[in-house]
Amino acid sequence: YWKKVLSYLDLVEDAAAVETGQQQVEAVTYNTAMIACGKDHSLTLKIMKRMIKNGVRPNHRTFGAAIRSCARAGQWRRAIALFNQLEKFDIVPNSHIWMGVVSACKEAAKW
Repeated sequence: YWKKVLSYLDLVEDAAAVETGQQQVEAVTYNTAMIACGKDHSLTLKIMKRMIKNGVRPNHRTFGAAIRSCARAGQWRRAIALFNQLEKFDIVPNSHIWMGVVSACKEAAKW
């Protein structure tokens, strides 16, 4: 399934490059791809890195998807590390982000 997600993302990036002369895709496209990866946190984080590398600014939904993916995979340390990056992007945590971090810690019995 993840191969289809990445293929779709490649197609969208290629289409954007042809249409605009640059590889600019909106955050919603990356966020949707991240959500589709579910609890494959490593793939979710790769998509987030790809997004940032391509100059697309992450938002609440980006961090929410990444933190939830880490929580589902039992990666509470990574969830907290992502939470600690919010300030770098001038993002104030909302309830979804807080719940993701709490869930990650709860699942790992680190609460």
